[in-house]
Amino acid sequence: MVAASDELAEGERGALAGVLERAAGSVVDRATFDHRLDEIEAQRKSLGADECLRRAAAELANPFARREAIVFAALVSFGDGTLAPLEVESLLRLGDHLEVPHGEVFALIDDVIHSITRALA
Repeated sequence: MVAASDELAEGERGALAGVLERAAGSVVDRATFDHRLDEIEAQRKSLGADECLRRAAAELANPFARREAIVFAALVSFGDGTLAPLEVESLLRLGDHLEVPHGEVFALIDDVIHSITRALA
């Protein structure tokens, strides 16, 4: 949802597929994956991004899982090499729904960007 706030770029789709493949330990079928992402984008357009973020946040009661969701969203959003202003706004809104203060959201975003930058150096 966060990465899709400015439309999901191919780099972001690829980053998300890569993360899911590593987490699942198997190859993601790209046709099925792309179809599901298209459904998510349609839902975002229908319900609005904020409602979709609210619904996703409602599923996470554990404080650790809430912060991990922000890290995951930031990682995918940065998958195209940039973090657009709309994506930052969406990460902050996600933080609001997850009851994570903005300062902590910014710190998590910084950690993600620095980790990716170090890994690519």
